[in-house]
Amino acid sequence: MLATGGVSPCPAVADHVRLAGVDANVGRSRVPVWLLDVDGVINVSKPGWVGPPSQGMAYYGEDAYQMRWSPRLVSELRRLHSEGTVEFRWATTWADHVDQIEALLRLPRFSRAFSGLDLDPNAKAPGLKVEAALHVIEEEGRPLIWTDDDAIPFAGPLARRLRGHGVPLLLVTPDPRRGLRPAHLRTVAEFLADPWSWGERDPVNRRPVASASDT
Repeated sequence: MLATGGVSPCPAVADHVRLAGVDANVGRSRVPVWLLDVDGVINVSKPGWVGPPSQGMAYYGEDAYQMRWSPRLVSELRRLHSEGTVEFRWATTWADHVDQIEALLRLPRFSRAFSGLDLDPNAKAPGLKVEAALHVIEEEGRPLIWTDDDAIPFAGPLARRLRGHGVPLLLVTPDPRRGLRPAHLRTVAEFLADPWSWGERDPVNRRPVASASDT
């Protein structure tokens, strides 16, 4: 797995590549997709932003969970959604109850990448997250941002499939105690400015393993 707090870019696609039957030029005309986790990404013990964190309770069925997040991070997510520069999709164990998260954080309704986790969310979610990412890359041919603290594959056949089509790809694995931080959002902004020319540029304090520090 990539070092904690990593950000990994992938090179742009060639002009006339076809992706699982999808013309790459079609993907170029559509906004990127952002697969967004909750725990360890938004809900964290020590949010890495200036200013006091917000807190509240969210309910997963009959179970109540204490949530803690940075209002500045949530404001940035809300702004990106309102600008229409990215399509957010929840990819989280909260998928079946994500309306709780949206209401608590005062976020707009985002679509869900999957659902049907109630019986065993922690067992089902990792595989469904990977399937959701592969669908964006292989079936939709759209640039992908994926932020998750523990589900992103950085080696093996699934990682090769994610990278194998040349679709712009930004993988972010924040420290699960701190979540997404300002440097991550700056890298996301650079990616969104022109994902198809992203290439192998230096994101943030790049490490030798093509990751970035969580600063």
